[in-house]
Amino acid sequence: MSINVTNIKKKTIFFIISVLIVLSACVKNKTLKSTVSNLSALKYQKLVKKGNYYFDKQHLYGWRKSLGYYEQAYLLRKNNQLRDKIYLNLFFIALREREEGILNKKTYKNLNILEPFTKSKKQDYISVMLKDIKENPFLPPRGKKLKFLKKKELDLSLFDINNSAIDFYLYLKLLDYYTFDLNKNDKKMIEYFKKHNIYSLIKKYTLSFSSPFIYQKQSVLRLIKGGQEKYTDFAEIMLSYGQRKFRIRKYKEAKVLFKKVLELIPDYTKAINGLANISFFAVNN
Repeated sequence: MSINVTNIKKKTIFFIISVLIVLSACVKNKTLKSTVSNLSALKYQKLVKKGNYYFDKQHLYGWRKSLGYYEQAYLLRKNNQLRDKIYLNLFFIALREREEGILNKKTYKNLNILEPFTKSKKQDYISVMLKDIKENPFLPPRGKKLKFLKKKELDLSLFDINNSAIDFYLYLKLLDYYTFDLNKNDKKMIEYFKKHNIYSLIKKYTLSFSSPFIYQKQSVLRLIKGGQEKYTDFAEIMLSYGQRKFRIRKYKEAKVLFKKVLELIPDYTKAINGLANISFFAVNN
């Protein structure tokens, strides 16, 4: 009888120990999962933060860099908000590449993979223009612009033009596509600009040297003192300085600037052509 009691005690102790081991393993596993989840969340936040840093630079090199960080973050945590940001990022890249004569098939491949996206009126505006860019990736002779077939007004309430330089830049690009030719000061456009305080906002963002407006006009570029030192990752500015040096026959200085451009944007056709022109003049002189 005493033997049976002893066996029962042993079995009970063994059972209790087994249960404790299992419970301990479950707790450790839960803690491990929680730690992994926390690390993943931290990594996601860091990637998005880095992406935002480069996105806010608002130039081609910055948008290409931000895209890389956003895509890494998206692999960790897929969500509509980040996907829409990636879509906008790609739209700006496609727009700038077209304006600068750069054909990058990867941009359009990424856009095709990303669609469909969260539907909204604002994104509908972007997607229609983007489709036109895809079908016409190069600027035709004499820089003929993309234009929507029928003029239509945009819903201004969708854009925070008073507080966001990037929203204002996007709004003007879409306005130029859908409603007006911003290079022609017709009466309707002047009235519209006055009504919505557009002229004052252009002055505000230009004088603050907000990036999207720096490369819009050569006259603005000339206002920047020490621009090539201040904006070392701004390929568009580097290119402008290089072209200026080339025009005044300072070929060595132009060559250095064109090379800096290509370190940032290796497929920047205008910089490649700039170096080719320098080589041509060097041989012929």
